[in-house]
Amino acid sequence: MTPAGYWFLLVTALADAGQFERAEQTLIDNREAFGEDFGCLRDQIRLRRGEDVLKSFEDRFLETNEDIDLLTLCNNLLNSQDLDKLRRYSLELFKRQRNRRNAHRVCDALTRMDRHREVVDFLIAADDLVAIDNDLGFAKAWSLFNIGSLVEAKLINDRLRQARQDPNDARLEVNLAVAMGTWENFPDILTREWAARNDREPRYLLQLAQLAADVVRIEPLRLFAKQHARDLRELRF
Repeated sequence: MTPAGYWFLLVTALADAGQFERAEQTLIDNREAFGEDFGCLRDQIRLRRGEDVLKSFEDRFLETNEDIDLLTLCNNLLNSQDLDKLRRYSLELFKRQRNRRNAHRVCDALTRMDRHREVVDFLIAADDLVAIDNDLGFAKAWSLFNIGSLVEAKLINDRLRQARQDPNDARLEVNLAVAMGTWENFPDILTREWAARNDREPRYLLQLAQLAADVVRIEPLRLFAKQHARDLRELRF
């Protein structure tokens, strides 16, 4: 093992153990061995200590223009409130490394900003990735729903429900049925979702029960409510 490799492992181990002062002092004492990695390692120690080092990460990327520094910056922007920077740098990373993971970064940033039209436009341009990633398909369907393109959203949602059993697809299906006024679909939705209730979140089941109560005036739903009246009453508590 090279001296740089040894000191790197030691500094990392000390930081992982929460011994930040020893880690930083070891780093400083062996600065020449780390070379260009010195600043990055120091920022990692500061980050684990709980300090805000986003500006340092951004400055380093602007100085080096390296993909690894851009990736580090994007990773540390995930919990930031600066959504514009998250969007801008995530898009730059996608341009450099066009893959599904980075596509998700962009969609997550745009969704957090409620920029659903941009999500749709972005995924139309990345349709090859959408074709092989159902979660990207869901992101597109959800954004289509939010901009009022209900028919297009439903087409994607129907395909996703045939391909997998995901609670998010079911939630979107319910929202689409409400928005489109297709009340005749609710008995099938409720029956299917009730059968899968053990795999659903309690909050979702409560919403489903409330929905059933709101539309119980429809004859087929009266039958469903009557069959499951006891369980629905328990859910409301």
